[in-house]
Amino acid sequence: MNAEEPLAHRLLTPRTARYYTLGGGAPLRQLWIVLHGYGMLPQHWIRKFAPVAAPSVQVVAPEGLSRFYLEGHSGRVGASWMTREDRASEIQDQAVYLNQLLDVVLAQPGYTAGTRLVLFGFSQGVATAWRWFSQGRIVPHHLVLWAGSIPPEPIHHKPMPHTLVAWGDSDPFLPIDQVPDKLQALDALGLSYQPLPYRGGHTLPPDALRALQEKL
Repeated sequence: MNAEEPLAHRLLTPRTARYYTLGGGAPLRQLWIVLHGYGMLPQHWIRKFAPVAAPSVQVVAPEGLSRFYLEGHSGRVGASWMTREDRASEIQDQAVYLNQLLDVVLAQPGYTAGTRLVLFGFSQGVATAWRWFSQGRIVPHHLVLWAGSIPPEPIHHKPMPHTLVAWGDSDPFLPIDQVPDKLQALDALGLSYQPLPYRGGHTLPPDALRALQEKL
């Protein structure tokens, strides 16, 4: 072995993760866990769910574990779920973190056996939601894949929840001509899903969000 070749080591260390909530306070009819996209912060992201939040509908927005400056070395900050660097460790860290979050939110007094659990991924959060469902402990009633692509990791020995796939007709990050290929990837897995096209770009229009809630 080359003595000049560096050796990689890994160390598990605790860290502080943030999450935000909106709504709740009564017996919950629905509990939404919403995973943001690349470069977003949960305190801003969660405000988009104001149209569906209510005393009986709580929205929980965890933050990706990596923060960075969006432009240069100062100014606005965003968060990311992972990069390709040390990919396997990043995916495992995601699952550990989100499983801990799940334990916390399901222990709330308002959560009951009748609460419907909604796992919502937006953009980069689609891949995170898919991986968490595949490798974590979450068993949602509804899985929403909004304006994003599924990763190559397969679903392991789990029944698929009611799944909805949403895309905008003017999304620069998911051009409309690429949507058939994205849907074909789901078809190849034998996944039954409900399509939910909407008018707009890489965003979450309030009317599209209300249309989604009516289907849950």
